[in-house]
Amino acid sequence: MDEELSHLIILQAIDTRLLRNKAELAGIPARLAETEGVLDGARTREAQYKARLDALQKKKKTRDGDLEDSLNRIKTLKSKVSEVKTNVEYQARLKEIDAAHSSVRKIEDEILAVMEEIEAMEPDRKVVEAAFREANAEWEKTKSVVAERGKAIEAENAELIAERAEAVKLIGSELYGRYKHLMGTRHGLALARVENGICKGCHMTIPPQLFNEVRSNAKIMSCSECGRMLYYQAEAGQVAASGAKAPGEESPGSAGQGGR
Repeated sequence: MDEELSHLIILQAIDTRLLRNKAELAGIPARLAETEGVLDGARTREAQYKARLDALQKKKKTRDGDLEDSLNRIKTLKSKVSEVKTNVEYQARLKEIDAAHSSVRKIEDEILAVMEEIEAMEPDRKVVEAAFREANAEWEKTKSVVAERGKAIEAENAELIAERAEAVKLIGSELYGRYKHLMGTRHGLALARVENGICKGCHMTIPPQLFNEVRSNAKIMSCSECGRMLYYQAEAGQVAASGAKAPGEESPGSAGQGGR
């Protein structure tokens, strides 16, 4: 195999990994935001539940006070019945007592309705609290996992950058300039593997004569369709160098991004 081509294979494998790490790091904020969004939703539902429960409990407390006042009023009115002088006054006092009793019944009905509503909310309380606990646990777990993964990527990147610097030293400046240009214009994939006569960068069939030249790996050839530099590897997935995944099997960008 051409010596510079072998170094390019190593360099592309390193850059592919660096780009994937960059994309993963860039996706961390969205991953955190998604989990935090679930937590915020659970927190909001719990706050709404508590606000509704507090409002009902305050209403019950207020009506309990009103009920006590009404009962005391009835006692007072009854205690003064004997003080009336005329039948008209007596009838008027009875009407006041009846009105007070009606008020008591109304208040009692309202209190009962509030208590029933509070009781009906109990199953929701368990659901809301459980949802918040689960969302909070998932948020804490995600923060921890992301932090650890971020550290691992940064450590790996430091090693890859050092390896990359050594690989670049072994490639001529003109060829490296060509490589960098293709990296910028071909979605981070300057060097593509050829398999069964197909460029794995753009997935187009290359001419038979070009394929025969690429198979020898004797010199650096370019794809007539996408312009990427090519190399031949007998089996897809075979390790290219230093245990690194061979480049060219897919673009280091998103899976849905076009290779051409």
